[in-house]
Amino acid sequence: MIPAVAVFAWSYPGRVVRSAVPADTDPAAFAILAERWRAMSVHERAELTQRLCLDVEPLARAGIAARYPAYSEIEICHELARRRYGIALADAAYAGLLPHG
Repeated sequence: MIPAVAVFAWSYPGRVVRSAVPADTDPAAFAILAERWRAMSVHERAELTQRLCLDVEPLARAGIAARYPAYSEIEICHELARRRYGIALADAAYAGLLPHG
């Protein structure tokens, strides 16, 4: 039995469509992509996941820098760690390294 969980909803103007197929992707193209994912070995999926994670990091850093333009490089690293690993672990790891504490 699946446990009940709280669901939070926001009001959106217009209709909300839930689909595994991204709205900007042709369903036939997505079907080919999904078939390719299914055909991958565990090793290939792990490599793809690692590459995606590495590709996302510069985007995350740029987002943090845009949101907090006064942050130093160490503060950007700390904020990225907070988002990845949680506040408690990141704060403990960066204790004494940040300019404000």
